[in-house]
Amino acid sequence: MGALLVIAGNASANADAPKDFSITSDTSQVLEPFKYITEGERCFGKDRQQGMMCRDDGANLYMYFTNYNSYHMGFMRYGFLKDDPRRTIGTNHSLGLTLTGGKYLKDGVVYQDGEDIRSIERFNDLEYIDPRELYAGKDMPGWISMFMGMQSATTPIPDLKGGNRFDVWIWYPADPSRYVRYSRVEKLKNAPAKTASWYPFIDDSRGGHYYHHITNRGYGNWIKASFDAHPTHHNAGLSSLVGALREGGTDAPGDGVDYFSRTTAFSLVFDHAKTQASPFELATDGWHVRHQAEENEETIANVAIGYDPYQRRFDISFEDKYRCGECNGKYQLRYSFEPITNDNIDSAKYVDKLENFFIEDDNDDNFIIKPNPGYNQVWASFDVTNEDHRRFLNGDTLYFSVQDLSERNFAYDARDDEIVKTSSGQYIKRRDLVKTISYDFKGYSSSPTITGHSYASTVVNMPVTVEYDLYDIWDSYDFNYDTDSSVDVTHEINNKTMKVTFTPHQIGEFKVSLSFKDSKGQLRARKAFTLYSDPEDCRADPSCGEHLLVDFLVSDDASTLPVPSWQNIFHDVYSGYNDGGIGTNVGSNGDYNYQGISGDPIAFDSKDMLRIDIKNVGNLPELVKPEVSTDFDGRRYNGGSWTQLREQDIMPGKTISWYVPISEIASGTLDMINVHLPNDGQTLRLDSLSVITGQDGNLSDGNLSLVDFYYKDDKHLTEVDGWTSPFIHKYSGNKVGTVAIAVGKEGAYNHQGISGNNTLYGGVAKLEWVNHSSKSYTFSPMVTFNNTTSPSSSNSDDWFRTDEVTVPAKSKVIIDVPIPENGINIINVSVGINQPGDLGLNRITYHE
Repeated sequence: MGALLVIAGNASANADAPKDFSITSDTSQVLEPFKYITEGERCFGKDRQQGMMCRDDGANLYMYFTNYNSYHMGFMRYGFLKDDPRRTIGTNHSLGLTLTGGKYLKDGVVYQDGEDIRSIERFNDLEYIDPRELYAGKDMPGWISMFMGMQSATTPIPDLKGGNRFDVWIWYPADPSRYVRYSRVEKLKNAPAKTASWYPFIDDSRGGHYYHHITNRGYGNWIKASFDAHPTHHNAGLSSLVGALREGGTDAPGDGVDYFSRTTAFSLVFDHAKTQASPFELATDGWHVRHQAEENEETIANVAIGYDPYQRRFDISFEDKYRCGECNGKYQLRYSFEPITNDNIDSAKYVDKLENFFIEDDNDDNFIIKPNPGYNQVWASFDVTNEDHRRFLNGDTLYFSVQDLSERNFAYDARDDEIVKTSSGQYIKRRDLVKTISYDFKGYSSSPTITGHSYASTVVNMPVTVEYDLYDIWDSYDFNYDTDSSVDVTHEINNKTMKVTFTPHQIGEFKVSLSFKDSKGQLRARKAFTLYSDPEDCRADPSCGEHLLVDFLVSDDASTLPVPSWQNIFHDVYSGYNDGGIGTNVGSNGDYNYQGISGDPIAFDSKDMLRIDIKNVGNLPELVKPEVSTDFDGRRYNGGSWTQLREQDIMPGKTISWYVPISEIASGTLDMINVHLPNDGQTLRLDSLSVITGQDGNLSDGNLSLVDFYYKDDKHLTEVDGWTSPFIHKYSGNKVGTVAIAVGKEGAYNHQGISGNNTLYGGVAKLEWVNHSSKSYTFSPMVTFNNTTSPSSSNSDDWFRTDEVTVPAKSKVIIDVPIPENGINIINVSVGINQPGDLGLNRITYHE
C-alpha cells in the first residue's frame, strides 16, 4: 500500500481538450496559435501517439514521456493536456496538465502504477475505472516536461527571434512543505529545490542543451518565471573552476539575443511534479518573448516571483553565476509600482520581513544571502507594506529589482566588472546593473480544498477534535455538514484553519460529509470523514492512567524506556531510527517491516487500552492499516498471530494514535507488542507505545514528567499539577522529539524549561539528554531556578553547572539535579556547550 490517494471530486472529469495556445512576442511576428490534435491524428505527415499541439509553420508542442526509468535521466510519468478555464492569467484558458500513472523502481525492478494515458480522449474513455487503478496512488519519482521544436532539428524557433527574456507563468498546487524553514545545522537541504527548468538547444536539437532553473515554492497560485539568456550549466559539462558561464553560454558568449535567435528547440521541465502522487495537476500560460536592455545579464540569472495568497507573502528565486567553495553571494531586493531602471532604482522601496532559505542568514537589513556557495540557486520570501499589498490586490503591477552586492574573493570573470554606458549616460559595471521582473495579481486561482484527516476514533459521548487546513475558502462561504443525528458537530474557524469537534452518542461507524458552499449555494469544497465510536473504555475512565512503555528516538539506547521491566526493543534488520521514530530504513518493502518492545507480563482487564502512535515523515498523506502481534517478535509473514487495525490516514508531518483494546490482541497477560507498518517506502515511523490501564502494577518508576518536550508533534507533555508553562529559546527547536540548538552553535543562547504555580519542595529533577550525533560528548549542562532567559541574557551567578557526564554516540544520559528544600517554581536548563544541535533535552522528570 502506498501514499493515500486524495480525490476531492475528479477535477479532470468532463474536461475539454486544450484550446488554441499561443506564444506572444514583442520581437517577432509569429501570430498563428498552436492547434490541438489527439492520438492517431496527423501532424506534419506523421501519425501521433499522444495528444499534442501543432502549428502550420512546423512548430510542435507536447508532453515529453521519458522512458529511461532512472534517477539520473528520469522516470516515465503518464498524463494528458487539457483546457483549464479555472486557472488563468487573463487569457480565459490556460494549458492544463494532469499526471495519471507512471513507473517507479522497487528492489531493482521497474514497476508501473496507474494507467498509461497520453491524451484527454483516452482519459475520458477510462473514467469508469476505479480511481485507485486509474491513478498512481503513491509518490512517483518522475517529473514531466513540455517539449517545443520545429519540423527540422536545425530550424530556429521563430517566436524567440530578437528576444532575451522568455516569460512563463506556472500554476502549482499548494505544497505541504511550502512553509518549512531550513537550517544548516539540520542539513535537511543543501540548497533550494528546483521547481521548474528551461532547457534550450542551440543550432541543433539533436545535440546537448543548456540549463536554466527556478526554485519558487508551490503556494496554490501562479509563479512567473523570466528565463533569460544566461544558463548555469550545459550537459556537455563546464571547464570553469568556478562553474561559470557567461550570458549566451559558450555558443553565443555575451550575446543573449543571438542565443535566443539560434534556439531550435527547448524543454520546459516541471520539476515540482517529482515525488508527487497522482492525480497531480498543474497549468501554464502567458508564454511571452521580449527584449530587456541595460540589465545585469552576468551575475544574476533566471529571476522568478511567486505569491502566497494565504500568508500574503511573495517568494523570489534566481541563479548566481558561480558555484564553488568560496562562491558566496549577497543581494538586495527592491520594489516599485513603476518600472525600475538604473536611473530610478534609488527611489524604489526595500522589501520587508525577508526570510532567507537558511534561517541563520536572516538579517535586519533584509539582504538575500546565497544559501550554499557550491550551488547556483538562491531563494527568499518577503513582504511588502500593507498599503502596497492592497494596491497589488486591486490590480496595480509590482516591479521588482535584484542587485548584486556580493564581495567575491576568487578569480571571477572579468566581464562582470566591465563598464557599460547606459542610454541615460551613466557608466556602470555589468554586475551593478539592475535585474528586474514584474508581477501582477492573477486572482485566487487555486482549487478550494479542505485538507486534513479523514478518520478519527473516540468512545461514545466523548468528543474528538480534528483540525483542517482551508485553501481558497473565503469568509463568504458557508460551512455545512451531513451526518447521522446521533453525532453532534461543532466547528471553529480561525484564519485558514478549521477545528471540527465530533461527539457521538451511539456506538458505531459514522460517515460525515463536511462542505463549503458559496453565496449562490454552489458546492465549493467537500471533505468525507469517518468517525469510529467505541464502547466506553479507559480513555473515558478517570481512574485509569496512561503509562509510556517506549518513546523511540535515535537508537535503542537513546529511546525513552520509563518502565524498568520493559527494556527489550526489537526490530527488523531493515528497520532503524530516523526522524524521531523507528521504521523501514533500508529499501522500501513494507513486508519486511516490524518493530516493538517486550517485558514482564502486564495484567489487564476489558477496558484497558494499547495506544500506538505512528508519524508520517514524508511529503504526502499515507493511508495505513497497521497490524499488531503479541506473541511473535519477527516479520508479519513468518509466524505469530496478527490483528489488523483500523484504517486511518496520516497527513505529512503529523502523528496519529491508534487505540486498541488489549483484550482483542492478547490473552491473559501482555508481555510483547510487535507493530507491522505494511506501507512500502520509508515515510512511516512508529513513534511510541503506551498502555492506558487501571492496573498500575509495575508500570511506574515514580517519575512524573515536569515536561516531555515535543511529546507528540509540536505538543509538550506536562504531568505535574500546576506546572503547565514550558519555554524554549527562539534559536532552539524540535530535533526528533528533543529540544536542541536549531540556529548556529552558541550554547549560551540555548535554554529550555518549565515554570509552575505549584511550588516543588525538595526531591530530584532528572534531565534526560540525547546525543543525536555519531560521536561522543562530554559536557556539564547549566541550570537555574531563578529566571526563564538564556545564560547570555542573565546574571551568570544565577546559573550552576551539573556534574560532568559523557554521553556516547546515539545514546542518552540522565543527570540528577537536587531540588532545594525551600522550593522552586522554575527549572531552566542550558546545554552549556557550543555544538551544532547534536545534544537534545528530551524531558525533565520529577521524583519526590
